[in-house]
Amino acid sequence: MKNGVPSDLRIVHYTTEGDPILTDLTYNGESLEVKNDTTRDTYGSGEIRTNSCSNMIKEVNPLILPTS
Repeated sequence: MKNGVPSDLRIVHYTTEGDPILTDLTYNGESLEVKNDTTRDTYGSGEIRTNSCSNMIKEVNPLILPTS
């Protein structure tokens, strides 16, 4: 996204039972589409939800080190 290059990414999470939950990220050079697919999860909602983002805010969390 930083360079404005269109790209796709699929992230697969597995439930405790081993069912996959898919998250597809699609960047077209201007906006990001996030699609969550729970249709393969036996105990999930069985839905495919899609959200779009056209305005991103970069947030950086500082590293917090434990004190001795």
